[in-house]
This record gives sequence, structure tokens and C-alpha cells, in this order.
Amino acid sequence: MSQIRSTIDIMMERTSGMGLSSSEKDQIRKESLEKKAKGYALKIHDYPDSTKKLVEDLMSEPSGDLEELRKLVWNNLVLKIDNNPNLTTFLDLIEKLPFAPSRKDVLDKFRASLKGAQKDKSKDRKSLLERERKKLADSGISGAAVVPVISRDSENKRINELINSLKANLIV
Repeated sequence: MSQIRSTIDIMMERTSGMGLSSSEKDQIRKESLEKKAKGYALKIHDYPDSTKKLVEDLMSEPSGDLEELRKLVWNNLVLKIDNNPNLTTFLDLIEKLPFAPSRKDVLDKFRASLKGAQKDKSKDRKSLLERERKKLADSGISGAAVVPVISRDSENKRINELINSLKANLIV
């Protein structure tokens, strides 16, 4: 009587000699590093008080992947730079990271441009309001109670352009 083979035996027989190619192994390693980097960047961004501990954990990663992981964490942090009230605090935080590349000149130039853009923001807002009032008046809507709604994108256009330029200069 012949022996009945189990599904596992059949599967093991058919997959013997199969394995991952070196490029597939490298791709899996890169995906794993990218996930780790996103996790570190998210934690540093969301929990700035625990940055010291997170940096210690990052520096204790295996030395073969450490340099690439540090670059990936840096790039993920740069992508998290956004126009919000904590912008300058976040920039100060990432600038002080021990694995941060030396970009002090770029950050100083950005801070100066940001101050100028924030001062000009009120002037730009007034001109946008006037332009919108004229558009409304041309369509028959006017009066002292008319307050046009200005989108945040148009109001913060210059600052957002500066942030995008900064991101391009900081990416490693």
C-alpha cells in the first residue's frame, strides 16, 4: 500500500532549492529600514521630550545599517516640516540631533526668510481681502457686513513655498 503524503510534505518537496535572490533580500532589508526610520521619525516628531532616548535607541542599531538608517530618519524628519505654530521649535529640535547633517546656514537663511514672510503675511492678507471684496462687489454682493473667506493655502502661499524650498535643501 502506498503512503499518503501530507500537504506539508508535498509543499516542502516542491519548494526545495527555492530561496530569495540577493536583490530580493536587499529589497526586504531596505523596506525594513524604511519602516524603522518612519517609526523613529514619527516618535521624534510626536514626542520631542523623549528624543534623547529615541536617539540612543537609534544609535544602538546594528552598525551595518546605522548610516543608512540615520539618513532615512533624517529625510523622514525633513518631510515632516510643515507650516504650523511649532515650526521653529521642530527646526531647533532636528538641528540639534547628533546625526543631523551640518545645514546650519540653510536653516538660518530659512528662519530669516520666514520672519520676512510672516511680516508680509498681514499685508498680503489685506490685499487678498480687497481683491475678494471687489470680486464680490462686481457680482452684486457688497456692504459693510460682507467679509470674504480667504483660503489658508492662498494666505500662506509664500510660507509654504519657503518650506518646500527648505525641504529640498535639507534632504540628504
